Amino acid sequence: LDSLAEEIDTALRGVGRLTLAEVAVAHALSTDFVTSVVESRIGALIHAKLSGGSLFTASYVARHLARVRGVLSALHGPASLPALLKAHGFNEALFYEAVGSLH
Repeated sequence: LDSLAEEIDTALRGVGRLTLAEVAVAHALSTDFVTSVVESRIGALIHAKLSGGSLFTASYVARHLARVRGVLSALHGPASLPALLKAHGFNEALFYEAVGSLH
């Protein structure tokens, strides 16, 4: 299982974001099994953030936060957050987390 975790970490570093479903399909495993493997190895063998069924590298999360801040700072008036989310293709879980972290 540790070798699977290392493979996941290597693949993740290459792309920045992976869904647990993609990992499950690639390795012909159930999503529940992949989830249990990933959750027990986050921080040790898998250096990522798990949110909403997806794994994200720290650099992906940082880029996403910067994009959210950029879009929000460019607003000149009231805007619908769901509309911004859709228009800019943000990941929903990370988007609302980023908005919540702004003061």
